[in-house]
Amino acid sequence: MHPIRLALALGLLVASTAQAEDQVRANAGGVQAQADADGITVQLVNRDDGPWLSVENRGETGTVHCRGRNVSVSGKRNQITLQGDCPFIEVSGDENELQIESVGEISLSGDDNRLSWQRSSRGSAPAVGDDGDGNRVERSAN
Repeated sequence: MHPIRLALALGLLVASTAQAEDQVRANAGGVQAQADADGITVQLVNRDDGPWLSVENRGETGTVHCRGRNVSVSGKRNQITLQGDCPFIEVSGDENELQIESVGEISLSGDDNRLSWQRSSRGSAPAVGDDGDGNRVERSAN
């Protein structure tokens, strides 16, 4: 295939599979990628149980599209909206505010976090484990 046609085909493929709000960078090994998703920096990290979205920053505000992936928040004072289904969310950071569209399980070890969820993918409410202090997890009014 001609190089220009190949470049156009690849460009169309990338444009059709990536959402406009995501700017993705990957390392050479393909193990980790970084995306700027609507104002917040997210790492895509491969763990033994699959890919995880990881937020490690401080004081960011934005939206993360879970797309069925687990999420880890270890940063501090972030305001994050998690859209789509997030099967498992772990929060080890402090003073974060998360608005969650859909979640199955939540694990908290950080302190003074506020999580508000709309739907549980596990029945009437997500399973919650809280080893931190001053955390609040509640169903949103929406």
